[in-house]
Amino acid sequence: MFAMPSSAFWVSRRYNLPFLAVIISNGGWNAPKFSALGVHPTGFASKSSLEELHISFDPPADYGMIAEAAGAWSTTVKEVKDLEGALREGVKKVQGGQSAVLNVFVKN
Repeated sequence: MFAMPSSAFWVSRRYNLPFLAVIISNGGWNAPKFSALGVHPTGFASKSSLEELHISFDPPADYGMIAEAAGAWSTTVKEVKDLEGALREGVKKVQGGQSAVLNVFVKN
């Protein structure tokens, strides 16, 4: 979200520089919450959801569609058992000259 993925994938396609991106979709921006917990472990952040702290990314962006719009391949992984196969397929795509995105959902 913060790294301008649409630009990165366009540059990849334009200059034939394929890469594999693994996106860890954890539902929000956890850094502020963990920073607050480091200073105030029993404070407001310890009792609050990402939504209550206004750092939720719900509903999540479909990063795979952004990548596909620029010619990349993508897949979504929601189960641990599917990760290895998705990684293998992503590496094959990159070796074949196409950028790839794995959008991996994790539980908080």
